[in-house]
Amino acid sequence: MLSIYLKCCWYIGSFLDELVDTILSKILKSITMKKTLLITAFVFISNYLFSNDVTHTITSNGVSRTFIVHYNDTQIPSNKPVVIMLHGDGGTGAGIQSYCGMDAIANSNNFITVYPNSLNDLGSGIWNKPVNNDLNDGPNDVLFISDMIDFLCSTYFINNNKVYVAGHSGGGFMAYHLAIALPNKIAAFAPYAASMYGDNTYINNYFASTTAVKVPLLHCHGSSDSVVAYPDTDDTPIPWGEWPITPFAYLNCGADTYTNTTDLGNSYYRIEFCNTNGASKQVSLIKRLGGGHGWPSGGGLEILMWNFFNQFELNLSPTCASLNTNGFDAKSKISVYPNPSNGVFAIDTIETIKSIKAFDVLGKENSVKTITNKQFSIEKSGIYFLKIELENGQIVNQKISIN
Repeated sequence: MLSIYLKCCWYIGSFLDELVDTILSKILKSITMKKTLLITAFVFISNYLFSNDVTHTITSNGVSRTFIVHYNDTQIPSNKPVVIMLHGDGGTGAGIQSYCGMDAIANSNNFITVYPNSLNDLGSGIWNKPVNNDLNDGPNDVLFISDMIDFLCSTYFINNNKVYVAGHSGGGFMAYHLAIALPNKIAAFAPYAASMYGDNTYINNYFASTTAVKVPLLHCHGSSDSVVAYPDTDDTPIPWGEWPITPFAYLNCGADTYTNTTDLGNSYYRIEFCNTNGASKQVSLIKRLGGGHGWPSGGGLEILMWNFFNQFELNLSPTCASLNTNGFDAKSKISVYPNPSNGVFAIDTIETIKSIKAFDVLGKENSVKTITNKQFSIEKSGIYFLKIELENGQIVNQKISIN
């Protein structure tokens, strides 16, 4: 009987130990999950609040043209590089923004991304991309991109020595057009799944002229592209055999084909035509082994593009930043006080306020009651992230707390 009693005690003790361990494990797991959820929510809301997409409209050549500007709150001070992403045929700026992944690279590397829209004069979402000397034959997209850069200079006070262009498919064709038409405003070019075409006489005369401008070029392409042919289909360096890369390489360094191939991993290979170690005008082909015409999923291409871009800059004067006599940082011109407060806040600014939104740490939007045009209140206590939109298109983010 004693042995049975002892066995029962042992089983009960073991059961209680397991029960306590299970309960403690669930409690700890619950705490961990809550912490994870809070951290995830905080990261999400921070990325949402401190990343801004502003759509602008300008008049270029007498026509209204639109584009999206994406920047982080940390990027509001002036003198930031710009990467312009050109959509393909039938696409939009918002479309390529949604799939190219460049915003994430911009947020991590402190530059601005811009997504212009083509007109529909030549068909839905088609750029006027043939390279020729008649810029009035259809929409003057070269002038539009030039005017857009000027707008970014006067409004965002960008680093105009570090403006870059990438494009997908038809946008890549347009990037090639800009490499010939705007080399004094754009520091480097990276077309993907594209080529170059237009007036052959004009193109040949350009590269043969003494006024041709050397530009850094990173042509990116999937080796299995069935829409636009990969430039090196036979995987063999042939003099003047890798169109449209070769004329840029010959202009830059006298090379009529490539000399070296480097395995970058993840099915990417860099095929070098002109390699100057970033000191001058590099020309390379990025081969995505087995890749098709679509933009590569899973990332990788956009960071290759940015690492290439970031090596090069122009030498323009004056710079856009030098024109910023009042300072672009809107936050320095806005004060929200008292902070912390009992729920009533005032805004000290000379700017015109368009809207005020408040989000809690979980990303939920909370009601903001407007008292006057520069005074508002929030009922519930806690920590909030304000998103203040100004009439001039700038967005200012502030963290506030209510006791």
